[in-house]
Amino acid sequence: MQSISDNQEFGYPALAALIDELRSLGIETIPEGMTPHSQARWEMIWGVVNACRWAMTLGIYIADGSKTTFAVRGGWYTLDGTPTEYVPGEPIDPVDNDTTYVWLDADGQVGSGVDGDGWPVDPHIKLAEVDVDEDGVITAIRDLRGIAFLNSQARWEMIWGVVNACRWAMTLGIYIADGSKTTFAVRGGWYTLDGTPTEYVPGEPIDPVDNDTTYVWLDADGQVGSGVDGDGWPVDPHIKLAEVDVDEDGVITAIRDLRGIAFLNFNIE
Repeated sequence: MQSISDNQEFGYPALAALIDELRSLGIETIPEGMTPHSQARWEMIWGVVNACRWAMTLGIYIADGSKTTFAVRGGWYTLDGTPTEYVPGEPIDPVDNDTTYVWLDADGQVGSGVDGDGWPVDPHIKLAEVDVDEDGVITAIRDLRGIAFLNSQARWEMIWGVVNACRWAMTLGIYIADGSKTTFAVRGGWYTLDGTPTEYVPGEPIDPVDNDTTYVWLDADGQVGSGVDGDGWPVDPHIKLAEVDVDEDGVITAIRDLRGIAFLNFNIE
């Protein structure tokens, strides 16, 4: 019997190896023969999104079923050296039969205008161009964040489909490490620390304190540390990775990805 992968243009690992790699990244696949699998499907999608959540910050998406408005995703980034959170506002209704430019200004506010008016003369970060047809329907969104965010000589290998297309963005991300949702782990990968290419090799899963929030960071030696929020962040140099909320039963209820504070570090010019 011919497999689906026989007809695919790009090569993929053997199924067992592919599943093992996905699980090592904190993304579980739908168990073979599982029915119904609606919850498992959504959990797998959530795993992919959570793995590269920081990279979605300030991205543009269609905000309604009629495809006539768009919105900007929230998240953390660094603006002129200051950790900053963008909190999403109301969806934007672009001009019909035109192209809308979308940007972030020096005050951390999102602005937009038709392409005929050009980009702002004041300092800004280009986020996207949005095309709209004569009926007011959005027909294309061109993501321009890479102009600012990928301003380096780094070369990222993008292989093995959707997940490994953003594998670099998963590095040092936090994920739930067990089925009972009581421990978390930090994804391995390469990054640059003080100018030196460095690989973080994952350690054992971390069991956070019940009924509390745990801070997770990377220290100056490239080691992951954690502690309850009541103790605060370390006074020594560190990179904030995440905040992890745990309920009274020891179940992880939320993971807030803070990597964007360091990784989306740019200056408005």
